[in-house]
Amino acid sequence: MLFVIVGLFFAGCSKPPPPPERPPSPVITFSAFTSNVDVYISAFGTISAYQNVVVTPQVSGKLLQVHFQEGQVVTNNQLLFTIDPRDFEAGLKKAEATLEMDRADLKLKCDTRDRNLLLLRDKVISKETFERSQLDVDMAEAKVKLDEAALVQARLNLEYSTVESPLDGVTGKVLVDPGNVVTANTTKLVTIRQLSPLYIDFSVSEQDLERIRAAKQRGTLKVGFMTERQLTRIEQKAEGKLGAAYEEVVREFVDQIYTADLAFMDNTVGDNTGAIALRAIIRENTEKFWPGQFVRLGLIVETRTNAVLVPEIAVQTGKNGPYCFVVTPDHTAELRLIKQGPATIGYVIIEDGVRDGERVVLQGHMGLYPGAKTVEIPAGK
Repeated sequence: MLFVIVGLFFAGCSKPPPPPERPPSPVITFSAFTSNVDVYISAFGTISAYQNVVVTPQVSGKLLQVHFQEGQVVTNNQLLFTIDPRDFEAGLKKAEATLEMDRADLKLKCDTRDRNLLLLRDKVISKETFERSQLDVDMAEAKVKLDEAALVQARLNLEYSTVESPLDGVTGKVLVDPGNVVTANTTKLVTIRQLSPLYIDFSVSEQDLERIRAAKQRGTLKVGFMTERQLTRIEQKAEGKLGAAYEEVVREFVDQIYTADLAFMDNTVGDNTGAIALRAIIRENTEKFWPGQFVRLGLIVETRTNAVLVPEIAVQTGKNGPYCFVVTPDHTAELRLIKQGPATIGYVIIEDGVRDGERVVLQGHMGLYPGAKTVEIPAGK
């Protein structure tokens, strides 16, 4: 009995067994890499027509005919509208007749003056009589010049009865139907928009002014852009994808980016918005866009060489700032505080904290801590 009690005593004083070792945390990783990267300022923009002309008649009259279909592509000097020309034809004939009559009157007065000049030399008439005949000639010449100007105007009015396109472009809706009376320089007939090239109008914060001005000194700035619909579709496709599948979506995104040249920067900052208006010009692939479309764009202000890149989802934020988990060659997790640079096309530039080739954790952060063992699992599609 004594041996049993002693045995129980020593058994009760023995140390408990150590807790089981925590199993490795499953993670999905990605190798940081280096590349030359364009750094850009993000913005939203709207596509607008290169030229936007509201066609109005230059003479008043009854609109007889429309010579195009709404939405039709038209060329410069193409006939668009016909205004009743009969009044202008009559006005032209009247101007021609008046000119001929006044030219005949001028000839008569010139003949009279020439005869008076001979009489004056023979001292048959006074100098005052000759001067009156010369004055009659001067007045007749002025009247002929006035008639010639009226004739030019009459011809123009007749020409203006046919309204032609002032540019190559696409017509909008016809605003006046045939049969209505239109008023010179007032009635709007149609709007024509030139669609090649095109503009992108956008604005950026005044905080970016110095970066843009410094970049402009190095040459023409490029703008990469994509329509809102295209970008939304790619974002949906990229959602939940990692690894090679994510890289494939990023490559698709890059392939679909269009380019434009910065053409204009306003000379003032908006009082109410604190923003600066800019305009880029699209010279290629203009047939794929339409005025009024919304786009997302990046104004490229810098190119960084051999920048270290990791996917945006690898960067986490803690109380000490942004960080990444890096998996070492012995499959141990290290928490690295990082200096984060600009984001670019799904990736983030890491200025300090992660080196080229190191594997950063994309998924599985919740189960990690410094020194934790990891096991890599393949990225899902």
